[in-house]
Amino acid sequence: MTDTPSRRHGRPAKLAFNEPAPAPAPLDWKPLPPGGWLGVLGGGQLGRMFCQAAQRLGYRVCVLDPDADGIAARVADHQIRADYLDDAALVELGTLCDAVTTGFENVPAAALERLAMLTGSRPPAPRWPWPRTGVAEKAFFTGAGVPVAPCRVIETLKTLMACPTRCSRPS
Repeated sequence: MTDTPSRRHGRPAKLAFNEPAPAPAPLDWKPLPPGGWLGVLGGGQLGRMFCQAAQRLGYRVCVLDPDADGIAARVADHQIRADYLDDAALVELGTLCDAVTTGFENVPAAALERLAMLTGSRPPAPRWPWPRTGVAEKAFFTGAGVPVAPCRVIETLKTLMACPTRCSRPS
């Protein structure tokens, strides 16, 4: 595949995926048989769907979430109510569960790094440092040459008022 002009920007796209990816590292884990414990950080809708799917496959699920009434906790086998960076909670989750994943994309990387010391973590902690805001994500993709939808960062009312013809806003 060759670089093609970006339709939006009229400049050549620098597509990182044009180059062959390095061979993945060999996996050092074995499938977890049903009956084991799976952990999920985050008690929202994705965490709930994860719990239900895992339970249908015969797994038990523990949710770590600061919300006492998160919707994932309602269906989980066990809940740890604590902050995502609470070391005692991470140790409890990591020692109870055979593998842990995330229920949302903004889980602190430090939490995954700590869990990786205790149990299997997917995604693996070293691969997780990812832009944590929409603005950072746009900058990341733009820097990689991936076309993104036009946008403006609106941080103040003054910034919003400066772009009335290009930004839609409530009347």
